[in-house]
Amino acid sequence: MGTHQKETEKPARRCKDKIGSFSTQYNAGNISRSKNVANAARLINGTVIYPGETFSVHDAISPMTEDNGYYAAPSYSNGQVVDSIGGGVCQVSTTLYNAVLRAELKVVQRSPHSMVVTYVSPSMDAAIAGDYKDLKFRNNTEVPIYIQGEAYDGTIYFNIYGEETRSSDRTVTFQSETIETMEPGADKVTYDKTKPSSYVSVTQEAHTGCKAVLWKIVTENGETKKTQVNSSTYKAEPRYVTKGAADATPAPSGKDKDKDKEQKAADKAKKTAKPTATPKAKETAAPTKAPENTEKAQTTAEPEE
Repeated sequence: MGTHQKETEKPARRCKDKIGSFSTQYNAGNISRSKNVANAARLINGTVIYPGETFSVHDAISPMTEDNGYYAAPSYSNGQVVDSIGGGVCQVSTTLYNAVLRAELKVVQRSPHSMVVTYVSPSMDAAIAGDYKDLKFRNNTEVPIYIQGEAYDGTIYFNIYGEETRSSDRTVTFQSETIETMEPGADKVTYDKTKPSSYVSVTQEAHTGCKAVLWKIVTENGETKKTQVNSSTYKAEPRYVTKGAADATPAPSGKDKDKDKEQKAADKAKKTAKPTATPKAKETAAPTKAPENTEKAQTTAEPEE
C-alpha cells in the first residue's frame, strides 16, 4: 500500500476537478463522538493517492487511542451499543466510501456494520473494526487524487479531486434496496436487586434487521445501466430492559411449604384446645394456696410457634 503523501493544499496540477463528493449528518451534542469524527476526518484530510496505490482508512486513522486524539463514545459490539475508544469513526469511513463510489474509484474492501446505522441507508455504510473490517480503495485513474475532508457543526464531508475524464452527459446515482426485513425478538430483561420493583429502564432500543443491496445506476448516451455494488446483512437485536427486583418476594421452596403447613396446623390446634379448669378447694378443708406456676404450665403446654 505504501505511505500516502499529505498535502495542506491539493496539488494544482492534474487535481483540479472534483470527481466525487459526499456528506452525512451527526449529532453535534454528543461531544465525545463528535471529537472522534472530527479527528478521523482530520487524519485523512490532505491525503494524496498516486495511480495504482491502495488507501486503507484503518491504517490512516489508527491507533484508536486517547494519545491519538480519540475518546470513549458509543459503538456496536456483539449486538449491543457500548462505549469504546474511537466510537463514531465508522461514520467517517462511511462518508468517504460514498464519495469514493461517486468518483468511481476501485473499492478493494468494504464491510457492513453488524446492525443498521442511522446516517445512511442500508448497504451504503462501511464499517471499521480492528484489522478485519476496513475500507480500502485503489486509485485506478492515471493521475494522483487528493482527498479533502472535514467535520464541523454536525456535518462531515469528503471531496475527492483528480482529473475528470468521464463524459459530461454521464450521470451516476446509487439506490439502496431492502430485500428482506427481520424483526427483533422479545425483550432481553435483566433484574437489578438494588432498584425497587417499580423501576424500569430501557438500556437499548430494538434494532430491526435486514438484507439489502446497493445498486449503481449509470446513464450515458441516452442509455441506463444498473449494476449491483454490494450486498449486506444486518442483525435484528431485541430491546434491552433493566427492571428493579429489590423488594421482590421469592417463591417458597419445598421446605418452606412444609413449614407453612406445620405452622397452620399448630395455629389451628391452638384455637381449638380447651383451657384446663383449676380445681376448687373443698369448703371443709383449710384454704389451699393455688400453685404459683399454673398459668406458666398452661402456656408451655401449647405448641411452640
